[in-house]
Amino acid sequence: MWQLLRKYPCILIFGVLQIFFTAPGQTFFISFFVLYIFQDIGISHSCFAGIYSLATITASLFLTPAGRFIDKYSLKTVLTGITTCMAAGCFLLASSKSLSSLFFGFFILRLFGQGVFGLTGNAVMAKSFEKNRGKAMGITTLGFPLSEAVYPSIALILLYNFGWRQTYLILGLSTLFIMLPVQLFLISKSPKKQAGFLPGEKLESGTSTGRTTPGLTTTDYDFSLSEALRDIKFYLIIIASCVPPVVMTGLLFHQTSVFQGNYWPVTMAGSGLTVYAVCKAVSSIITGPLVDKHGPFILFGTMILMIAFGTLLTACGGPAWIMYIYFAVMGAALGAASPIVNVVFASLYGTKHIGSIKGFVQTFRNGLTALGPLPVALAMDTGISITFILYMITISIFILSTFPLIIKLIVVRSFANK
Repeated sequence: MWQLLRKYPCILIFGVLQIFFTAPGQTFFISFFVLYIFQDIGISHSCFAGIYSLATITASLFLTPAGRFIDKYSLKTVLTGITTCMAAGCFLLASSKSLSSLFFGFFILRLFGQGVFGLTGNAVMAKSFEKNRGKAMGITTLGFPLSEAVYPSIALILLYNFGWRQTYLILGLSTLFIMLPVQLFLISKSPKKQAGFLPGEKLESGTSTGRTTPGLTTTDYDFSLSEALRDIKFYLIIIASCVPPVVMTGLLFHQTSVFQGNYWPVTMAGSGLTVYAVCKAVSSIITGPLVDKHGPFILFGTMILMIAFGTLLTACGGPAWIMYIYFAVMGAALGAASPIVNVVFASLYGTKHIGSIKGFVQTFRNGLTALGPLPVALAMDTGISITFILYMITISIFILSTFPLIIKLIVVRSFANK
């Protein structure tokens, strides 16, 4: 992996930073400003939450056309366009004084921060690498824990010195005058071509491990989105790929209830999240080479089983130290998810239309993530215990872990029939 980074430093650093700079539109960053925003504008906490959820769901509906934009235009044009829009979202939120401006500010930030920035980074990696796609995705994924580690301190420093409005004004200006020039510079220094893999990354038909082994296949045919929608495997992958973000979002949202149900001190959550972030980063580095060597399908199923095991730990409870195992397992699973899932789609459906395909997938993932905590909350309101709910979720995840195996069997059968 480090050899790959030395060989293609600019494009890989670009990928890491593209994920890193998503923070202004990510929930973990926005959460620092929630109290100040709804008090300043004069709305209730529930009204704020409703606007935020509606903006997130609405933004997810625009990810498919955004993916087509990424596939169609040059990377320089895409970067200039999406970065300008991200800055505009920061400026709009900073000047928000009404519910409508607050909604549109969050809509733009969630569309580009949670969606298009990451979609662009992953699409560029898929279109640039073939032999080392797993490693590239693993390196790029480091942008998430790095962002989660650095941006909270930035948020607190700016918030307490300038206030929330000036903070987002500063973020908008830094997006335009720091992020955009840096990313354009890195792309200009990369040997990346508009419609091809990096030098030495193209697999030769008949000689690649991936092309001769069904479990590691890299397709010679680039599927369009409409063609992928006619493939049963596509829907199985979408459902399975939604497991990591939906489950983790639900667990974090109801974290207090989970901790109280297990008699775990809520004050330990901070150190637990540190364990989560570290394991997430380490896992993303380890998983990339494993995907390149063994293919994504078995690892895909293993990753979902890890999430099921982590959920089972929260259901069973036990001594407080179990909480650290839970965070470690979930961090490792979420760190592995991005390299695995991104390689699955690229290997089965090609890279020419990967932006529109992943945009369609992210529409479902982001929408389900926004709605993920709701069923649990409704169940708890009817008197069902959080422990019982967690057991039911665990069983469901175990069932979903069979989907990658089913996908692999379909791929093997299709190769056998050729």
